[in-house]
Amino acid sequence: MKTDTKPAKTTPSNRGGSLLPSSAPHILKVMSGKRGAFQVRDLGDDLDSAGLFFKPVPCLYNPEPKFGLIAMHPNGFSCHDLAQRILKAWENPTEYLINRVIVQAQCILDCGGMCKSLDGIRFIASPLPL
Repeated sequence: MKTDTKPAKTTPSNRGGSLLPSSAPHILKVMSGKRGAFQVRDLGDDLDSAGLFFKPVPCLYNPEPKFGLIAMHPNGFSCHDLAQRILKAWENPTEYLINRVIVQAQCILDCGGMCKSLDGIRFIASPLPL
């Protein structure tokens, strides 16, 4: 009886051989809010991560915005949670909700992920001046 001794190939739902899932179909859908849209995307086996992409609403200086990477982490749920926290902060821009966004971004950094500077994340989460 021949057995395969190669390690099992990881899939987007189970990164790095983790026993816990790190992605699911529902977190890969576009989430829209009043200042733009977010999407968690699989970045492939080479990067072994998921990325959070942000597309701002069109404006005078950027009439045709595109999605850009703002955070990445091996666990896509961490990126999804960052997007959800930003969307909540857009709906009710309190200092408490904006600080929760920063805490999630810091968690991504502390756990081996990457993201824009915390000031950049705060800018995305904060209300625009009128």
